[in-house]
Amino acid sequence: MSDDNIFEMAPCLKDGPLSAKGLPFVKQALELPKSVSSDIIKTWATYYIFIAKESAFRKEVDPTNEILEALENQRNFLAAFNNLNLEHFATSEAMEKSRASMEEVERETGNHYGNLFKKFDAEKYFQETHDLLKTRLEVNNILPENLSEMTVLDAGCGGGRYSAAWKKLGAKEVTGVDFSEIGISSAKDRIKEANIDVNYQLEDVVNLSFQNDTFDIVFSNGVLHHTRDLDKGIHELVRVMKKDGFGWLYLIENPGGYFWDIIEILRVIMADVDNGVARNALRILGVPANRIFYILDHIMVPINLRLTGDEIIEILEKHGAKDVKRLERGYGFDRIEKIYQKEPFAEMKYGVGEHRYVFTK
Repeated sequence: MSDDNIFEMAPCLKDGPLSAKGLPFVKQALELPKSVSSDIIKTWATYYIFIAKESAFRKEVDPTNEILEALENQRNFLAAFNNLNLEHFATSEAMEKSRASMEEVERETGNHYGNLFKKFDAEKYFQETHDLLKTRLEVNNILPENLSEMTVLDAGCGGGRYSAAWKKLGAKEVTGVDFSEIGISSAKDRIKEANIDVNYQLEDVVNLSFQNDTFDIVFSNGVLHHTRDLDKGIHELVRVMKKDGFGWLYLIENPGGYFWDIIEILRVIMADVDNGVARNALRILGVPANRIFYILDHIMVPINLRLTGDEIIEILEKHGAKDVKRLERGYGFDRIEKIYQKEPFAEMKYGVGEHRYVFTK
């Protein structure tokens, strides 16, 4: 991978405060020969950096030095592995990733999330997600009063957990759609076991089959920044929402502080790692399924766009959204809530926090 490609994926490595240790770490990772054993080692290095970042963020001090030390430690770890005679490792060469078309990218994205979601235990899938949604609505004073009369579209539902959460909150009808056959199949199995009435179906979120003005609530939670056409996806959300309806859109923030800098550094070293190998490498360490999802979520998905607030508002309004409002509060562990609570060094760590917007038309 060329320096230009590295800097395109992780701009912070060009001249940011993490570049002095981050760039050597990345280049050391890219020197590893392509093999299953190398994929495992890179996944473990990724896990170490991710956990080191969380540890640094929990302290009420500038996290820079601790993160730089973690990057240097893992560069040394990767160098030591690379200096071994790898012929002694009985591992077959892993297949190179091929992304010849956007259809393949989308299929890979769907499989990535489908496999991550289906391992969630029932408590994380149902109760935790219900609590997250309810809290985020209530602390921002936007929980619809007549929810029992409303129809909801969960556009890009993944494994279907937020669709189930809307139903548990009291929505009249909920439809969850996603591109992933694995995700939709898993979602249907989940709600059947839990006796929850949600309609799940395969759909392309940037080309929805529904008529204009179909749903009272259109909910898109961390989806469109992974698609081939974010602009078209937002157009579709507004199109299928009823006049005076309720829209929810969560997209990745820019600027995002060290939180997103580190994820983008790790995206570089994990770009050619097999998703299944990465999941299994973390399972070996005893990492729970919901944590595997949280760690590998943005690191291994092919497309991961970040936008400024002005860019998001411009696109929403261009497609007919009005009364666009950025949410200022969140759940206790949300980045936006940490900024709201004025935690020390919060903006250095998290940038502006999650971009969650509500709107109508």
